Amino acid sequence: MADAHHHLLFYASGGYTASALKFADERGIALFSLLELGHITPVNAAASRLSARQDRTAGWSRMTPCESQVASGRGQSPNSRAIQRAAELEAQRQTVRRLITSVRAQTSVVHALPSNRYTKDRIKTLNAAHKLTERAEVLLAKSQADFQTHGGRKRLIAMADEKAREAALKLGMRV
Repeated sequence: MADAHHHLLFYASGGYTASALKFADERGIALFSLLELGHITPVNAAASRLSARQDRTAGWSRMTPCESQVASGRGQSPNSRAIQRAAELEAQRQTVRRLITSVRAQTSVVHALPSNRYTKDRIKTLNAAHKLTERAEVLLAKSQADFQTHGGRKRLIAMADEKAREAALKLGMRV
């Protein structure tokens, strides 16, 4: 277990599996997510505790200026509320990313079928699923842009989730 001066940390840009989260939680390993725009977001309780202790002037900001203003405007600690909200959004993003990955894996399986098993309908379905997953990824990327508010990010993630679920249903996957 980590002591007061040594902490076990792990950073990832691709998210964490459920078993990795469980493993880290059991051992007190702080998991962080590295977002494309350079933001670092705590993913589990150990990371949130460590982030709350981190001096905000040290140079690694986990909130956009907008999130900081919103959190401080409510009289709450900017670290606690904004970190919690950012972690919730990141967890939702990871769920959508996993669904997109599953859809892509399913399309790969279908593509691997012998060509004589393809029909026009099958090709249309694959193309539609591909377009929907691309749209979902674009929406997820937009949800991480600095200019987005928390509500805007949440809506974009919900729209990405909707597109990914639609793609999965087109392929006959259970969601």
